[in-house]
Amino acid sequence: ENDGNRTFSFYRKPSADMLFSAEQVKEEWFEDAYALHFCSVSLGDFPMKDAHKKAIAYARQKGAMISFDPNLRFPLWNDKKALHDTVNEFVPMADIVKISDEELGFITGENDIKAALPKLFTGNVKLVIYTCGSEGAYAFTKNAQAFAESEKVKAVDTTGAGDGFIGSFLYALKTLSVTAEGLCDLDNAQLERCIAFSNKFCGESVKHQGAIDSYRKIEFI
Repeated sequence: ENDGNRTFSFYRKPSADMLFSAEQVKEEWFEDAYALHFCSVSLGDFPMKDAHKKAIAYARQKGAMISFDPNLRFPLWNDKKALHDTVNEFVPMADIVKISDEELGFITGENDIKAALPKLFTGNVKLVIYTCGSEGAYAFTKNAQAFAESEKVKAVDTTGAGDGFIGSFLYALKTLSVTAEGLCDLDNAQLERCIAFSNKFCGESVKHQGAIDSYRKIEFI
């Protein structure tokens, strides 16, 4: 599209991610893991859903941070209620939840992030990231919050921008030696530093074609 946005078509009847089972998840994979990040794409009613639960359990047991980006892809679901219920089943399992302005209403029933926060701070959730595209991004813990503006750029291709955003955010947290439990102790300045870094990374990504190919090396300062 003219604004660099994209649409998706999926070919997966079935695909490998649908067939991966809980029995195939190995505990040793998580020995030195800093974070486990996942989205809702592979949480349908097939073996991969239970594989996620097993991976999350192992990761938490090893002290890794759990990060969840619902990343809603409606064409993958025959039943929107099933998608809604599944996302809300997995939200409490995460330490970090990243949600976009386009997803907020569907997932929480609220169109205002402040009204939605009590519904998102559930279970293990300690940090909520709220992205608003070109309008910037917010980060909230129960004790701190931050906002960072998005750089004004000409978007060529937004594919992978959200993944780059959360990936760079997790990288920033690791650089600051923040643990899963330590998320609660982040202050406004630290949150703003991380969210601004991710916005910058995202801004560079959308200026180039492709997802992984568009990622640029940016120093976290």
